[in-house]
Amino acid sequence: METTSSMAKRTGAVAAVNGGGFYNTPVPGKHHNFPAYVTIHEGKVVHYDRPIQPLIAVGIDHNNRLVFGKKGPEDLLKRGVTEAVSFKPALIINGRPVIRSKNGEAGPRTAIGQTRKGDYIFVVIDGRQPAWSQGATIYQLMKIMKEMGAYNAFNLDGGGSSTMVFRGEVINKPSDITGERPVATAWVIYD
Repeated sequence: METTSSMAKRTGAVAAVNGGGFYNTPVPGKHHNFPAYVTIHEGKVVHYDRPIQPLIAVGIDHNNRLVFGKKGPEDLLKRGVTEAVSFKPALIINGRPVIRSKNGEAGPRTAIGQTRKGDYIFVVIDGRQPAWSQGATIYQLMKIMKEMGAYNAFNLDGGGSSTMVFRGEVINKPSDITGERPVATAWVIYD
């Protein structure tokens, strides 16, 4: 567990956002603070655990395409995935929005997307701070990603984990009362 800003600093990244989900409460028979489902780094599975709830892995393949999968790490590796984290839900698949319900609670959100041309989009929305931001529902997040040109987009861990770092500074207002939350994974972007 490490803050997103610490991961960015440690790796020399120009930018970073929090990544996949993690269990921060004890699960019977398991320790706490471990990533949910599958994490792949540099083409190697660094964590795999059958999820307690249905999750999807979101990753980047060797052709620099954003891909997703539900079949497990072997399938992702066969498809050339070099980096992946896990959460849910998918927001946009091949240009088609997949969230139908406009219901849901507004809150802090983080998303990753890719345009048809191959450019990446990272979005962090603050929330649960009445004087600052209420946040967004999953449906609203999907609409934002679509408006930004995402051809594929996925929700990442949100809530108190939602953090965006640029050039060493946290540029959003994380919602945890203690400030930036330590997380299990992050997407780090190099110049």
